Amino acid sequence: MKMGGQKVALLFSHTESSTGNVKLITAELSGTTKFLKHRGLLYDSFGITCRGTIAQHITPQQMVQKVNELNTYLKATVSKVKEDNNLKETATINGPQGTVSQKTQQSVQLLFMR
Repeated sequence: MKMGGQKVALLFSHTESSTGNVKLITAELSGTTKFLKHRGLLYDSFGITCRGTIAQHITPQQMVQKVNELNTYLKATVSKVKEDNNLKETATINGPQGTVSQKTQQSVQLLFMR
């Protein structure tokens, strides 16, 4: 993620208890940023905002488009996580593997049922 032209990353330090050595661990936030952007689409679709912020009015078509974009992103992310972890496509995942829970996936998909 870039803010003001600079890449944003987290820096963690970890001390090995057996040796006392300190290791630096860095992690880029690009995946987290994508996830939050897509989660924001759901909030935008239903006018959920921060307190004191005015919600943008959107058409029903825009709402469907935003929820569809989120649904497509979640499906692709879940599929990639299953592939990366050598899980069957029918396997149920519930968050710890690096993505949203099965319940969240189903809830987003229910928004399309008529």
